Amino acid sequence: FLFIAAGDLDDQLRGSGQDPILSGDVSAVPCRCPIDCDFAFTGPLPMDEFADEAMGCIKLVDVTTADSLHISGNISVIVAGTGTVIPGGIIMEKGAGGHLCVFGGSLVSGEISARGAASATICDLPGRSEADLADAPALKFIDSGPVHVHAASDAVRDLIVEGGRGEVICVDSLSPLSQVKVEGRQAGAVRLRGGDLGPQVVRDLVLEKLEDTEVSLENLAFSGQASVKHLTGGSRSIRVVDCQAPSSNIVIENVGDVMLQGINGQLGSLVVSDCESATSIGNLVTTLKMIRCVGQVAVTSTFAQSITIESMSQDVAIVGNTGGTLEVTQCSRRTMVKGNNFAMGVKVAHMTHVVLDGNTGGDFEVSDTVGNATIVDNMVVSLRIFQNAAALLKGNMGSWLTCRSNSGVCGTNDTFLVATEQCSFLRQCLV
Repeated sequence: FLFIAAGDLDDQLRGSGQDPILSGDVSAVPCRCPIDCDFAFTGPLPMDEFADEAMGCIKLVDVTTADSLHISGNISVIVAGTGTVIPGGIIMEKGAGGHLCVFGGSLVSGEISARGAASATICDLPGRSEADLADAPALKFIDSGPVHVHAASDAVRDLIVEGGRGEVICVDSLSPLSQVKVEGRQAGAVRLRGGDLGPQVVRDLVLEKLEDTEVSLENLAFSGQASVKHLTGGSRSIRVVDCQAPSSNIVIENVGDVMLQGINGQLGSLVVSDCESATSIGNLVTTLKMIRCVGQVAVTSTFAQSITIESMSQDVAIVGNTGGTLEVTQCSRRTMVKGNNFAMGVKVAHMTHVVLDGNTGGDFEVSDTVGNATIVDNMVVSLRIFQNAAALLKGNMGSWLTCRSNSGVCGTNDTFLVATEQCSFLRQCLV
């Protein structure tokens, strides 16, 4: 092999001050390693292992190996160059604080992995044909620092990060990832985002047991299942924006604030439980469920065959949605259901205070309200009100009105073709 001076390498491999990869700014992330090296090699490598800690950091540019490349000890390694071919993968064992950077043009197959690395940066790997995708490397980082994958083309199969500390970022990549898994980590941030040429394809996503972590999933295309569970600590939230999930189930459980916006999942479902607050805006799914949130909940401009809201501790707003059925039960504060169209109907039960205002649809039922049930200007097929403490009806229209076992009900200008005898208090309003 040939020893060359570090100054002969492309300047793009040099770090310069605080790296935006590690500082959290992913709006225009350069392909840059956070460290630089004094030792550099090129050409065929007669050895397959680097363990000389006296080097501190080495650059491997346009190198070739017969099989895998092994790195051990407190050494940082930069691998770069279109002439680089490493058929057996790169394995950093017991990194003990060294950085690992793999850059543009490096053709690596098998696995790129590190244990105990200070950071891992994978950028601009070459694309592969569909027939060669099976040889694309899996990325696996254990007990390591910040992980960044940028513009990896069709060059990566899996992204697995377990343990360690620091943010995990995968942006502007076209790799059809079979799985993304980040688990047991104080991450600070997990950001996955597709690029200008299309969404990032992810078959299965698992994010679990993350501390003080904000999760952002943007412009992704799910083909399998997605699960985000058990975010702990003072700062914990998740936003899922502009993602495709045509037949996938997205499950979010035991997290902080949840934002779901622009998700297209015609045959899929969104399930949110045990969160701080939850918001759904402009989503298209088969099923939307929100259960046991302690903060405010809002569902707006969402289309779903079925929407279920259950056991909320604070105010709930369900406004301007379209779909088949809506069921809202056991909410402790005020619930507003306004301007929706549910063709099959709405069921509201065991609430403290509820307002149904200006909705249209099929069979509506309001029952077991312990406070006030206000039902105004709805146009329905049928309306059933029973076992409510107090119900106020005004300006509703429909075919059937059924009343039973309510403590106090009054109505004004309600128009129904048929009403039960127990609704006689409304006789002056019926036609």
